[in-house]
Amino acid sequence: MKADIAAHLKELLELEDDEINEFYDAFIKEFDKSCVDLQEPGVDSDFQKLRIITHTMFGYCENMGAMDLFALAKELNAAAKAEDVPTCQASIQKIFRMHEAYLAEG
Repeated sequence: MKADIAAHLKELLELEDDEINEFYDAFIKEFDKSCVDLQEPGVDSDFQKLRIITHTMFGYCENMGAMDLFALAKELNAAAKAEDVPTCQASIQKIFRMHEAYLAEG
């Protein structure tokens, strides 16, 4: 995951390793914020809020090359559009697990 982001940033922006770490830290801060937003009570049935959160995630995931997280955000966005609470809940849990995995790679 982190290696994929580093490779993407090296190729796209021709960054050095120390610069990549700064970008990665900024990415994690945005991911942290999204996870806090996804923990709010009732968010799993607030479809408009979920769509806003996922659109934010689309931006920072695509820019960083975090296509695994981008795919989960897309899944959650589709569930919100369909107003499918069980799938929203499941997608949110997948995002939380991915967040933990990204943090572990730190």
